[in-house]
Amino acid sequence: MLESDRISKMLDKNVFTSHVLGTNQGALLCTEPNYIDIVIGQDIETAYIELKNLNHVLRILETVFLKIKNRKSIVVFE
Repeated sequence: MLESDRISKMLDKNVFTSHVLGTNQGALLCTEPNYIDIVIGQDIETAYIELKNLNHVLRILETVFLKIKNRKSIVVFE
């Protein structure tokens, strides 16, 4: 059993990966509304890229930002 599987069970399977963090790094966030807000910077936008092997390639963009209200709501593992 992987460590991520054990942590996932403790956190009701709310474990997400990100390539922004380097290898062997992680962060634990308390997502209660009194600690963190999610701010949408740009709503969903779809752009047509190309036709490739009879498949239409699209790019879907959206930007979000975490507004941290309390620094103690985040724990970084290095």
